[in-house]
Amino acid sequence: MVQLFTINITGGPMAAGLVFTIRATVRNALNRPLNAVLEPDDDAVRSTQRLEWIAAVYEAHPDERRKLARWSRIILLFHVLVLVAGVVSGLWLLPLFVSLTTFVANWWRYIINMPQHCGMRQNTADFRKNARSIKLDPLSSFLYFRMNWHLEHHMFAGVPCYNLRKVPVNM
Repeated sequence: MVQLFTINITGGPMAAGLVFTIRATVRNALNRPLNAVLEPDDDAVRSTQRLEWIAAVYEAHPDERRKLARWSRIILLFHVLVLVAGVVSGLWLLPLFVSLTTFVANWWRYIINMPQHCGMRQNTADFRKNARSIKLDPLSSFLYFRMNWHLEHHMFAGVPCYNLRKVPVNM
């Protein structure tokens, strides 16, 4: 509950925390293997499958691994510049609103995300059994990157968020 209304430093069941995210981004920027970054979930089987999948993807596509390293460097540079701009300008809230928004007061994301997975099966490869889509008001949908079309997101991960509602999914 503390992470929902303060800063999510260590992570929890709904999202990775600030420390894990920074550590993973730095290691990606240094081009270290992702499987060395991920830490086991409570569900060891799912964690092992995820680690094996990520290792296989980057082993088969080394160019994508280099792209990830380059993108991670850009992300780190951007957030360092935001921090410097906040300190130099005296606008201490700038880094909070730009760089830390995903880690501060996660209650709204929790309320939106929880119904999409609550009561669904965890250990199955069938996306239709572990996620559902929900209807949201236009503002919440926009702020949540249209991820309320969650089943469509799981089934067609390559579809941009703004086109998820157009994906025909027959149940």
